[in-house]
Amino acid sequence: MDNVIKLTKDTKLEFAFGKVTEGKEHQVFAEYFPLVGALMAEYGLQQLATFAVLASNVDGVKPVMGSMSQWPEVKGYEKLMGDERFTRHLPIRDGAMDLLSDGHIFDTTDNDIEISSDEEYGFVVSSEIPSYLNSLVQLELAEGSANQEYSNKSLVLFPWSGDAENLLEKDQGDLTVLKVKFNPQ
Repeated sequence: MDNVIKLTKDTKLEFAFGKVTEGKEHQVFAEYFPLVGALMAEYGLQQLATFAVLASNVDGVKPVMGSMSQWPEVKGYEKLMGDERFTRHLPIRDGAMDLLSDGHIFDTTDNDIEISSDEEYGFVVSSEIPSYLNSLVQLELAEGSANQEYSNKSLVLFPWSGDAENLLEKDQGDLTVLKVKFNPQ
């Protein structure tokens, strides 16, 4: 075990993934985040874990990275997105991204999730979760989530297995699948 992701029922979890345009990594990590990091913290954002995306069934541009972050409430995200001190820096980020899927805010439960950067995991988002997945946590989209793409769907984190490989091999309908490795903390 490298890390324990601590979820508490009185917070919200943001699930995000994306791909930085090749050659523009500096723009995101050395320019954008230093400009907005303190403001994100002011609104209560706390990064819980980041991960590399090894494979996915996402159409179009394939994600290569993602994160799990914690908000004290859904309104924290909304307030940040409405703050001009934050939004004026969005062109720096957006101009360097091939893909960004964020604003997916989920209700949480009291849960300590043990993860290892040596192991592979999966995320599935769907209205029907395959019963064979050994779920570490299953969360429902929060009422008022900024991004409603996952409306009426659950987010499940599970240890990757051979059975899960099948999820990447065919059209899965409303199932979003990411095979990931968490970054060391």
